[in-house]
Amino acid sequence: MTIRNVFRVVSALALVCGVLSALPMGAQTPATGTIIGTVRAAPTGVALPYAVITIPALARERFSGANGQFVMTEVPAGTHAVTVRRIGFVPQQLTVTVTASGISTLDPQLVQIPVRLT
Repeated sequence: MTIRNVFRVVSALALVCGVLSALPMGAQTPATGTIIGTVRAAPTGVALPYAVITIPALARERFSGANGQFVMTEVPAGTHAVTVRRIGFVPQQLTVTVTASGISTLDPQLVQIPVRLT
């Protein structure tokens, strides 16, 4: 084998390796989990329907159902700041840690804003 042929083989192998390294390594899905919970009034524990549950950093938002329950799926794994608010109640800031393929529970209790009629 001449030096010219060796150079061609090495060049071809380098080209193949370069092309293969640029290809994605299969379908990789991001690690996500689910947040579930029930929004309640403090101190009574009465379920609060139609509260807004938000993860501002992800621009994700859900509403609690008529029974106060909510489900937020496909949340990236990690620790997230969550805001829960409802008309007539003090907004609550919480932190939740989501694990890959896991279910994290968040059960906020909102304090009612006192209203005075004047």
